Amino acid sequence: MLARLTGEVAEPALKECTGKIGCGHWLPGSAFYKDANKASRLTSACRQCVRKHQRSQAGKAAISRYKQSPRGKAARARWWRTLAGKASRARYSARYNATPEGAQKRRARGMLYRAVHKGRMIKPERCQLYSPAYPICKGRIEGHHHLGYDREHWLDVQWLCHYHHYLHDMAERRTRTHASPVFATAGVE
Repeated sequence: MLARLTGEVAEPALKECTGKIGCGHWLPGSAFYKDANKASRLTSACRQCVRKHQRSQAGKAAISRYKQSPRGKAARARWWRTLAGKASRARYSARYNATPEGAQKRRARGMLYRAVHKGRMIKPERCQLYSPAYPICKGRIEGHHHLGYDREHWLDVQWLCHYHHYLHDMAERRTRTHASPVFATAGVE
């Protein structure tokens, strides 16, 4: 009676593992993942079949397609805003900052911040790639360490808007070099 009033569905004692990836066995309800979209509130395939499918090539391709879809990206963005997502990001940052590369980047960014704060460097109002003919700058101005994070280049930065900094970093990750097609087309070396 209470389940009917609250809209909850009682977990079935036994349920058949069906669907494209199902094994066909009758299993207890605890052997299935929860799915609010189903009448039984459980997935059609058991946990073991779902895991097996996720490890297969077809399953990996389906997961990749989902992650690239607008729905998958929105779900991922929601997860990063949860406590679990924030804790995951904090753990990753702590591990990365403990590496020699992470520590060097942190010191370079700190040196740049202190130089701007003390007035030894002046942070411009506009992105270095801004032009009136093509004004697509977005976001705050950031210092991009285009020569790397070695100690002698800590204060050698290009001042870019967040959008252009992101584009440059993406191009750099693809090529793994410091020469970027974004800057080659924009005329900035």
